[in-house]
Amino acid sequence: MRQAIISLLVFVFVITVTVKAQDSTYEYLPGDCNMSYGSWPPAANATDVSYLVRYFRLFSGYDLCYKYNPEAPSPPDTLFYASADVNGDCKITGGDIVYFVCYFRAIGTSLQYCPYYPPEWLTIDDIPPYPPDNWPNCHEPPAAEYIEPFVSSPYPIVTFWIGDPDSLSIPAEVGQVFPVNVYVQTFEGAYGGDIHVPLGIDNQYIQGFEDSAVAYYPLTDWDVIDFLESQGSPPNPSGWSSRSLVGWAEVISYDAPFINSTMPHKLMTFYVRAVSDTSMSGNIVNCLDVGGHPSYWTLDIGDTLGLGSFPAAVYVLPVRFGRSQLEYLPGDANMSNGIWPPAVIGADVTYMVNYFRALSESCLLEGFYCSADINGDCLVIGSDVTRLVNYFRGDAGISWCPDYESAWPIPDDLPIDAPVGWPNCEVPVAGSRTIPNGAGK
Repeated sequence: MRQAIISLLVFVFVITVTVKAQDSTYEYLPGDCNMSYGSWPPAANATDVSYLVRYFRLFSGYDLCYKYNPEAPSPPDTLFYASADVNGDCKITGGDIVYFVCYFRAIGTSLQYCPYYPPEWLTIDDIPPYPPDNWPNCHEPPAAEYIEPFVSSPYPIVTFWIGDPDSLSIPAEVGQVFPVNVYVQTFEGAYGGDIHVPLGIDNQYIQGFEDSAVAYYPLTDWDVIDFLESQGSPPNPSGWSSRSLVGWAEVISYDAPFINSTMPHKLMTFYVRAVSDTSMSGNIVNCLDVGGHPSYWTLDIGDTLGLGSFPAAVYVLPVRFGRSQLEYLPGDANMSNGIWPPAVIGADVTYMVNYFRALSESCLLEGFYCSADINGDCLVIGSDVTRLVNYFRGDAGISWCPDYESAWPIPDDLPIDAPVGWPNCEVPVAGSRTIPNGAGK
């Protein structure tokens, strides 16, 4: 994902510090994070950024060069990694890495230092031709003492949510397209500069991915961002498929923002379509997961230099399947005649009476005579006829069963043109028609 980073780092390797010199006390150059190597002359370049990143990740061989000030408060404390405090706050945190990178990108920053540890040399012009005695003069802490750097975490965890963090499930309608949002949250020391997020779906419940997908800030300001083609099995388990977002921001090229948010932040939205199986209605199913990709493998978020990946915790919400709104006008009992636009008229009373006399058929939607449930009790019985008569007398309103929600509760909600296939009545199963209990009441 970060093929261009090597050339960029080589480019900034020769860039040196050019801040104004001041009086000094300690022999170091601000930004020379790897000064413990003892190289001469010291310099502040991209290898120092890499050194500092790897130190925070506790890679072996990355030691600090402490300077000692017995009068320094805490922070920074009497032993301090002075050359790495490039933002001058007397702490060593992930913020120094970001500040250092911004310095190399020339976006208005200059290298700073902790006032309790003023440097001997502020620029390479201040450096003498020969190293001082015992260079680099690092002050080692006592063997039994461990000096903890001021970082939020040497292994900052990045948290992802597949689904909204404030929800318990992702709502979906059978046979319909629904969004799956992906959120991220980082801690102070985590600054993401490249990412791969593969969303996995169980094809038993989710038919597939839609072409539409959306990325949000800061991804929209990155050099590369792309939703890849969907993948089947492998790399995913049998019966699963996935689609990935991949992207990265070049470190030096321009002022691209990093992924850093201490609150959940929406990064992207995938759109998927649920299968058309009404038996799923009302079920809550674990049918999403982290997917895979043959080139990028699994979910990954890398640091700003492409030197490694942050550990990630992923929370995946289940999907709650419900019925979609059904196309009927409550009270239009004779909708099977296919007349458009539908209406509630006196003929519907006659039609319902004939239905109970087995002289007219129902228009079933998902197995229920929705338009005839006038009183909204999820039954079609004789009292629905009474309710419809009272409606025409102005003594009652028309309701509908909440389990079979109407797309057009009132005539004003009707579209101008009839939907395709109108009225889309289901054919009753032969021999299954019965007169509901309570008919004639």
